[in-house]
Amino acid sequence: MENTKVKHPGIIIQDEMEKMKMSLNEFSIRTMIPSKTLTKLFAGEINLTTDMSKKLAMFFNKPIEDVMNLQTKYDEYLINKEILKNIDNEYEIAKIFDKNFIKEVANIKATANNKVELVEKLRNSFMVNSLEILKDINLYGLNKIFKDKEFSENEIIMHNAYISYAMYQSRFAKSFSFDYKNNTQLIEELKKITFETKNQLYSLMEKLNKYGVKIVLMPYLKDLKITSFIKLSPEDNSVVLGVSTNSLDAFDIWYKIHAEIAYTYKIHTKLLSITYDDKYDEYATKFATCTLINPQAYDYFVSLHDFESKAIDIFSKKIDTAKFIIVGKLKKDKLIPKKALPKETITYKI
Repeated sequence: MENTKVKHPGIIIQDEMEKMKMSLNEFSIRTMIPSKTLTKLFAGEINLTTDMSKKLAMFFNKPIEDVMNLQTKYDEYLINKEILKNIDNEYEIAKIFDKNFIKEVANIKATANNKVELVEKLRNSFMVNSLEILKDINLYGLNKIFKDKEFSENEIIMHNAYISYAMYQSRFAKSFSFDYKNNTQLIEELKKITFETKNQLYSLMEKLNKYGVKIVLMPYLKDLKITSFIKLSPEDNSVVLGVSTNSLDAFDIWYKIHAEIAYTYKIHTKLLSITYDDKYDEYATKFATCTLINPQAYDYFVSLHDFESKAIDIFSKKIDTAKFIIVGKLKKDKLIPKKALPKETITYKI
């Protein structure tokens, strides 16, 4: 809150001079401070220097710290005034994010009454000293990745915030270097996890982390249609893989992760790749499909047109693939309704 009692030290000293009924010239002679300097000080055009403080302290018979403190308090006042102004500007940026997203990333309910706390928590979650930084299209090189795409300011802010939050969360995971040449062993390890009955998701995250891939489960951000993204981290040579949790269906999560893993091997020389609306390219789609389920065996099974639970169970054991993967693939291919076989569908809880 603005403190109206705080004045520029020049005004305070001028008031003291006038109380003593001294002219500017007399005051200049007695303090040994040039009249031109005093005129500028009284007008607030210059600050109180150490030399002036020493002369004024001697004149008023006051400790030099007391005189110098006049400038210190005024400087603090200006800083706080600027901070409050910045908070107001940053709060306008914070209002771009929907309340559920803010609650997830900052653990706070957004209201006009807690704007300072809200802004401070969002700064921390996005690893910036000001939310204004999120306006910079060069923060993650969006303009280089999407050379032909025009971004609105709000879109730039949401993209940068989303990626920043993932990078912040990834710092809590132990760092391992990502080896883009080694994918066979990784895929085999991941397949084993699909057969676990408990903590599949966290086993998946732990296993990927050992291969230098840090998964961050991203809260849903309204109006930002990012399905998933990868960000290479030059600091520790790891890969940050952000996955939107707008769907917690296990097959959806596994599909997104496998598709993004494909991109990590394909574009390891780049810094960032973003996927929107589940629209993976042919390479990633093929990689995800083939690594999750044997394509030839799946095509043969589909040709039989028997999608009952028992038939899927037999097929699952025959090709050594988790049942929920087969059910999820059938739903993705629209061969069975989305709500079919609910007992064979796994939904993750975070």
